[in-house]
Amino acid sequence: MHILISVLPFFILILSNFSFPLTFSFWPEIVILTGLAIVSYFDVVVILISSIFGVASNLIFFSRVFFSHYTEFLAQYCDINMNEMYFLWAILFFNFYYGIFPMSYMKFLDEPVNFLLTALAFVY
Repeated sequence: MHILISVLPFFILILSNFSFPLTFSFWPEIVILTGLAIVSYFDVVVILISSIFGVASNLIFFSRVFFSHYTEFLAQYCDINMNEMYFLWAILFFNFYYGIFPMSYMKFLDEPVNFLLTALAFVY
């Protein structure tokens, strides 16, 4: 049970790394892909294919790091203390909070993004 509690935060952060639903990076990726779909479907397909390879490499990395060769030394050695574990759980809380309520941070980005779009309108 102790190993599950120490591995679970890292697994959830890896899920967030490839934009799993209800995590912080899911909504920005959806916004980017829908905006890019207006310009070019080919680019969206290329990005989705590269995302699939990213998911595979993240899961391979996770399984190699956490489920590789297990020795008696690893059973006695703990790399993370409880303060660091509490910090990880706090990061996970905000990760899910902003994944479930994305408008809580997207409303602050509305004005700067509109400014950039009007400033760069001549380029497009």
